[in-house]
Amino acid sequence: MPLALAGISAVASHSAAKLFTASSVDAKEYAATLEAYSATWQAGTTYKVAKDIRTRVNTLEKAALYATSNRGELIDLLCGYQILAADVVAEQNPGAAASLLGQTVTLSKQEGLNNFYVHALRQRAQTGISQEMAPGWLALPGLI
Repeated sequence: MPLALAGISAVASHSAAKLFTASSVDAKEYAATLEAYSATWQAGTTYKVAKDIRTRVNTLEKAALYATSNRGELIDLLCGYQILAADVVAEQNPGAAASLLGQTVTLSKQEGLNNFYVHALRQRAQTGISQEMAPGWLALPGLI
């Protein structure tokens, strides 16, 4: 049965079109904002823009997936924003921070971005250590 007979054609086509389109990313603006947000994180005030950071991560994920020209630049920005987002949420939600860092580890390894790979691994390990044996954390004898 065609979806149009059930009245779904307009909704389905609009949703599908929206799914496969990425908004334009001004890489220079994103890089400048990442630098500014990183500076405010050092001052302890980045939590005020946490929602914007999350929005930028989502936008970069989609843009990098469908990029045809500047994919490498978008991946670099995405890794930077994911690490910043993890730093922002780490104190309140170490599990979310570890998840973001895990995504960064996977992406940076896949793309051969060794600096991001090493940085995200270190940050993820630090997040795990700071959880202080939270439920789900596997304690191996002799590590702590």
